[in-house]
Amino acid sequence: MSNLPIYADAATGHSKGASSFKNQIAAPKNSHFSWSHETPKGVFLNINKSILNIDSEYQRVEVSPHKVNEIASNWDWALVGVLLVSLREDNSFWVIDGGHRYRAALKRADVVELPCMVFDQMDQSKEARVFVGANTMKSVVKALDLHKAALQAKEHLAILVNEILKKHNYRAAKSSQKSDNHLFAAVNTLRRLIKSNRYLAERAFAACVLIADGKTFSGKLLHGLFYCANKLKDKADILQGSYLERLVKIGAEGIEQSIRRECHIQGGGGEAVWAKAILDCMKKGCRRRLMFSVEQDMS
Repeated sequence: MSNLPIYADAATGHSKGASSFKNQIAAPKNSHFSWSHETPKGVFLNINKSILNIDSEYQRVEVSPHKVNEIASNWDWALVGVLLVSLREDNSFWVIDGGHRYRAALKRADVVELPCMVFDQMDQSKEARVFVGANTMKSVVKALDLHKAALQAKEHLAILVNEILKKHNYRAAKSSQKSDNHLFAAVNTLRRLIKSNRYLAERAFAACVLIADGKTFSGKLLHGLFYCANKLKDKADILQGSYLERLVKIGAEGIEQSIRRECHIQGGGGEAVWAKAILDCMKKGCRRRLMFSVEQDMS
């Protein structure tokens, strides 16, 4: 009698030997399609940060100080993960992927060693190829997926975003069409605006809901309106009264056409360009000319 463990078939409830499951495993695709693996397996080591190096010949020379400080001030071993490191012929260790994390570790006295996956017998050319591969093979996590994960983690900003959406019966979405009702895709834009000025972000979002008449609207409209309202806060409140009524009359589609036209004229976008397009919309038929300087911000 076979000593193989017995499993229950979920569909029929009949017992099946482990060998029958083996038969269901597909043939290795690497042999069928001639797939290759250029680099042999690495070895996991905890390496003292003081003996790690970064090669500026192919690595980023200018790194984000903000990103480095953020990692250092919120050090989390689970998020740091594993650095990719090359062991050269002279027995020196060179960081291929993980430069920001390495620089963050240098700022912390309590971090002495870093977890590394070490690959032997690499030259500079091979390291550079791996560096490019490691930074191009990573898939970008969608804004909606990040938002969902942040909500699950009970992140404060994500909760605030969700509260604003729910208040106006909107839902976060991966993408949205003009005809979609109560869907909003630019959750990252709303996050940034809340972080900058929560009160103004809430009011700008509420105004966009009125302008769009409950349909979808872009992050450009929201951000442009937020920027415009912030610039004009000492002159007029454009998020209520006759100014808002004028924008509601034009509608989200009309304003976003104006934004696209202004981006074409300026040869690019940005908050100042979007705000200028919205301001131009408000000026039409308005006795009181609202103005603010955007040339410096647009340059």
